[in-house]
Amino acid sequence: MGCTDNCRFAEHKIISGNDWGMDDTLIYEIPKMDNPTMLEPNIIVRIDDNYKYNQLNILVELMTDKIVRRDTVSFALFDSVGHNLGKGLIHTEFVEHIPQVLIDTTQYQYRIRNIMTDSVTSGVTSVGVALYESTED
Repeated sequence: MGCTDNCRFAEHKIISGNDWGMDDTLIYEIPKMDNPTMLEPNIIVRIDDNYKYNQLNILVELMTDKIVRRDTVSFALFDSVGHNLGKGLIHTEFVEHIPQVLIDTTQYQYRIRNIMTDSVTSGVTSVGVALYESTED
């Protein structure tokens, strides 16, 4: 996952063995901004054929030395008849937009956790965060 155009940060974390445990927190260190910047975050999830649910539920926390924002994000992966709603051939990719955030000169990090009911969710290959400069004035 590369950064293009108005992208200020992009990073993908590979899920070891494609088995994402409920206790496995993914941490993304966001570089400090020179000036306060309004950013539009995207959460990107890739799955393979071993994923067995219609959706994926995750908890996304934006942190400094405390929680700044907490969002529950639900990815709709398949429609009611089982058609895949993502893009890709080997690993299917899904993107969810979460609310804009003002990032300033403080050190921030995103923490993402799997909140599915199984202790381990198989078939998730990677999870990414991409932050884009807001196009709204």
